[in-house]
Amino acid sequence: MLRLLSCGGESEDVINISNHSNCRPFTLKCPFTTPHGTYHITMTSSSFCYLPFSIKGALLSTVLLLYLHPTEALFIEKEQCPNGWKPAADECVRLVMHPSTYAEAARECSALGASLVDVVKGPSDRQLIIEDLSDIINDIFNKGYQELIWIVVGYEHIEESNDIMYDVWSRLEHNGENKDKTKIFALQRNARRIFNLTAITDKDAHPFICALTPLTRKVLLYKQALIPKGSPKILDDPQRQYLYFNRPDLNYIALPCKTRGQIVPRIKWYKSEVEEIDVNSPNSSYLISVGSLLVPVKKTLKSITSFHCTATNRYGTVRSLSILLRPAFIDPFRSKRLDAFPFGSRGGGVRIDCQAPQHYPSKYKCF
Repeated sequence: MLRLLSCGGESEDVINISNHSNCRPFTLKCPFTTPHGTYHITMTSSSFCYLPFSIKGALLSTVLLLYLHPTEALFIEKEQCPNGWKPAADECVRLVMHPSTYAEAARECSALGASLVDVVKGPSDRQLIIEDLSDIINDIFNKGYQELIWIVVGYEHIEESNDIMYDVWSRLEHNGENKDKTKIFALQRNARRIFNLTAITDKDAHPFICALTPLTRKVLLYKQALIPKGSPKILDDPQRQYLYFNRPDLNYIALPCKTRGQIVPRIKWYKSEVEEIDVNSPNSSYLISVGSLLVPVKKTLKSITSFHCTATNRYGTVRSLSILLRPAFIDPFRSKRLDAFPFGSRGGGVRIDCQAPQHYPSKYKCF
């Protein structure tokens, strides 16, 4: 049975812990402070064996100590981020990719036990957290989710910040005497693949970034510590979307699902969120190779389709992110000769337009 030794935070109570061969009942009162008030949670164990040290009025903020066995203790590092959250400076953040307004984004972050990440007044250095967030967004940008603007917060704190650079201030068109309360902060990607602060209205819909509150972060780390070591884990989430088009040398698209577990997990694949793919069915055209799903392009895919995998062993099941397969195509070039436009002066040359086909790719060259 799990025994909680400390709840974090500063306590004025004296907790005497000494060598005893006998176990005794133990009660610990933990105060938790939230924006809505302070709550006291009492935890009682019917049998507790003390460890050999004493604590008085100590600030227990570095680790959360859990007693699992008379010879085993588990330490949770404060700097660690729970599964599904990425470190950015001193924050644990998550990208939420469906476009939302500021009010909708704030509600969704709150439902996760988080808030929109503050790039001005938060605990982290402003430039450092923007750089870390840029790296995280660029990672999924390179995997196909190419959104240029992400909602954050901090616009309401710019008068209180002394390190906002002048170029940022001027770009926001901010006037302290006539502050536009409909403005919010966002990160916008420029041509150099760097994200800078910009201002948008609170009615604009964009993807957004949540940051865990300290209390939720501790709770999630505590729950995560209870997961058995042999439980399944997906090591690398695949790209969020793949583009394909029919061509003679493309028969299958491989969707990876790399997992780990002390008992080798059993992998299942699903189509359109609910339909399980049975590769053993006589009518199935799918194949699974080392956990990867091989999707036949010509026979199966006719529109945008989503897939995800699950990994299961005796300790539980874990689910991957959804993967979108999108059809892409390039119209053929025109078969007739391209138009030529001579310049006015004699010997000045001729302009020939490329007249590139519609759709993909977005870039082309003339030879």
